[in-house]
Amino acid sequence: MPSGQPSSLQLFIALLLLIFCVEAGEMFALDIYLPDDTPVWAKAVIDATLLTIIVTLFVWRFLMRPLGIALEGEAARAKAITDAAAEGIATIDERGIIESFNPAAERMFAYEADEVIGKNVKILMPEPHSGAHDGYLARYMRTGENRIIGRPREVLALRKDGTEFPMELNVAEIRLGGRRRFTGIFRNITERKQAEEHIRHLAHYDSLTSLPNRALFYDRLNQALNLAKRDHHELALLFLDLDRFKAVNDALGHNAGDELLQAAAERIRGVVRESDSIARLGGDEFTVILPKIASRQDAAMVANKIIDALSAPFRLGNRQEARTGTSIGIAIYPADAEEVDALVKTADTAMYDAKRAGNSFRFADGAGNTTEA
Repeated sequence: MPSGQPSSLQLFIALLLLIFCVEAGEMFALDIYLPDDTPVWAKAVIDATLLTIIVTLFVWRFLMRPLGIALEGEAARAKAITDAAAEGIATIDERGIIESFNPAAERMFAYEADEVIGKNVKILMPEPHSGAHDGYLARYMRTGENRIIGRPREVLALRKDGTEFPMELNVAEIRLGGRRRFTGIFRNITERKQAEEHIRHLAHYDSLTSLPNRALFYDRLNQALNLAKRDHHELALLFLDLDRFKAVNDALGHNAGDELLQAAAERIRGVVRESDSIARLGGDEFTVILPKIASRQDAAMVANKIIDALSAPFRLGNRQEARTGTSIGIAIYPADAEEVDALVKTADTAMYDAKRAGNSFRFADGAGNTTEA
């Protein structure tokens, strides 16, 4: 027997040559070896049909079958990767019908795969996106107008129980055999959105009292002033400073001081209108914007309510009682000032005048002096 073994490709080429010879009416020789390696030479004429069958079986055994096994292996590996992915992955056809739905997508939407496969993908979308989806897909198939494909975007998604959650979606188009498929890769970004909201809250709200901080106060005062200018009505700014707060803080400690500030913020909230805006500027200083008043008497009434609320004793967590009060300066737009900084400065000046009397309020006149209400 020859020492070298022919490769599958060499055998395949030899068989093709045999077919050519048979078609041409040629004979060919076969070297046949017995079990003891004794060569036997034989001549034969093989019918073209028989040889074609032989070649077909050969192609299946040595080419197509290994290729099929390789493809099955690749498909199994691809499925394993998809199943293990942390992101949700789904595919849909040209009509928007779901064809695959991986385990991460099942967990994300609380659907089993067999509950959604064969259904329109819009069941995973809240309105108005659900109602618009089929029209968008049809328009894309007809015109190629693209708003989503290849463009990562944030959208709202719909769970099986009807609850919505924010999702980051990336869609890719795949063309196979003249047919289109769309693969969506998505991740739940609820935690990220909550973290972003927390950061925004910290940027605009006081961490101790949860009231708007200085930055948000100035923003709201600007908006209120612009509205007052446009609609030609009066606005009042109350500038508050707690009386005897330092004494309470020194005597009972910083924890007690923090509790007092939190309790004071709650009491102020309780006596102003929902349309009014409260802020903590820092320390024991607070402001209240009354965006629309009919007269100075409206501002005086609110100031008296705040003074009464903060004059009542505070029961702190250590069961100790603390007493404080507040001094309030009031500036009116446009009588006392017409711009934000001037209005704040005028109210602050009036507050210091009220501080000399203690637990009282004062209005400011146009020159920045104060007059007792």
